[in-house]
Amino acid sequence: MNCGRNGIITSLSLCMTRSFVSGENLEKYLALAKSWGVCTIRLLEPRAVGRFAGKDVSLALEQTETVERFFLRVNSSDKYKGYPVLTYPGYYQRRSGCLGAGNRYFYIDSRGDIHACPFCQRKAANAVKDPLAPALEKLRKIGCHEFEVNVLD
Repeated sequence: MNCGRNGIITSLSLCMTRSFVSGENLEKYLALAKSWGVCTIRLLEPRAVGRFAGKDVSLALEQTETVERFFLRVNSSDKYKGYPVLTYPGYYQRRSGCLGAGNRYFYIDSRGDIHACPFCQRKAANAVKDPLAPALEKLRKIGCHEFEVNVLD
């Protein structure tokens, strides 16, 4: 709320776990974000990295369908005018492929290591020590662990 009062755009990133995904929980989260004055919400699917490493955390098909219906409804219905805008990369990745991996974006971690995205934990280079062009080429070859990379022409 303090950010909004001071002209700073706020965004939340939600990593949706199996135990969280339901229409009711998604609606409650959206309402909470609206009450906080949040501008956007990024809905993310869990991946087996970080604290989830080595665990089966992928959402079930019915859960991704629940999230997709929610995402489309909120972003297309007049009922949700004035609510935060939802982004859901998984929706587009399933249809168009990964947009990361040095194609439209990449991720640099706190050590300066360059990865395809926060979830693809395969270091391509170091942003401090290595030249960027070869790192981007390597990212495009490594790709995404979950989705085919959508390569720009």
